[in-house]
Amino acid sequence: MHKCTEEDFSEFHEVDKSSQITFELKKNKNMFYCINETDQFNNPVNMTVHGSWNSGMTRALSVNIRPCIPKQRTEWNKEEKCLIDDVNN
Repeated sequence: MHKCTEEDFSEFHEVDKSSQITFELKKNKNMFYCINETDQFNNPVNMTVHGSWNSGMTRALSVNIRPCIPKQRTEWNKEEKCLIDDVNN
């Protein structure tokens, strides 16, 4: 996965008007992640969605969200996210 880019957003379907403000707010805060077309070994990922729960021919996507583990800010890691100094701000 990667943070969605402007190129990724250009391929999105049109957002419903009732969701437009929320979409733009989240987009501007870089809250969207897009699925890579290749895996960590650069092999293509089959993105085809097919079947139904009753047919047995289905594809599932599982997303595991791991919270960041805060670390103490130092001169060497000051550009990283989720540092202890950031937690209190």
